[in-house]
Amino acid sequence: MQKIKRFLFVLFLLIAVITLPASAATTKRLSKSAKKMTVNVGKYKLKIKGETVKWKAKNNSILQLNKKGVLTAKKSGRTKISYKLAGKTKSIKVTVKSKKSSRSSRGGGSSSGYCYISATGSKYHKKNNCGRMNPNKATRLTISAAKSRGYTACSKCY
Repeated sequence: MQKIKRFLFVLFLLIAVITLPASAATTKRLSKSAKKMTVNVGKYKLKIKGETVKWKAKNNSILQLNKKGVLTAKKSGRTKISYKLAGKTKSIKVTVKSKKSSRSSRGGGSSSGYCYISATGSKYHKKNNCGRMNPNKATRLTISAAKSRGYTACSKCY
């Protein structure tokens, strides 16, 4: 009985691996009137509900888009994509954010490591020369110590 269960499990896994697409892309549904969208670095399948769309292939250093609507966002930046719907060409402004700067990782990240506090500021920084901060007067602390003293993460650094 144990051998049959093991065989069925292996068979199920094999079928699952074979039927999965080579690269899983998240589906991004857009409205017909979409003028802009924001995505993180990654792969997306673009769809407009109930419509057959002809995507215009666009390749640059920020993203790649093929005619089937598979968008690969490579690095952060801004660009445009276009598509043809009911004989009309439309465009969408696309903002690509790096995974590092997404909202979920804001707020200073982990509590381990070091940061720098300016002499007059209320924020902690990764670098001792962020913005107009004087690197000679910056104080080095652990991130957990800075948080416990009420400092918040710099939006430019973190």
